[in-house]
Amino acid sequence: MAALALVINGLDQIETILPIAQDLARRHVAYGVEPAHYELVGAALLWTLEQGLGEGFTPELCAAWTAAYTALAGVMIAAAYPAQ
Repeated sequence: MAALALVINGLDQIETILPIAQDLARRHVAYGVEPAHYELVGAALLWTLEQGLGEGFTPELCAAWTAAYTALAGVMIAAAYPAQ
């Protein structure tokens, strides 16, 4: 949760959070995280936001969260699995 908060609060200064996210992704490899897990986490995040925000989780907000998570996951996967 702390890492997610860091990312959310740093979205307006993405260049400052990318190295942190990349380091985090490399550490996740040691925990057994695989590239396919990022999609599962993204789906769980969107579901959680939908449940928590209810009607406030508009299609536009969903699209924004999906885009942000997809971009961040892509950066993290590339850092953790550079051969892929």
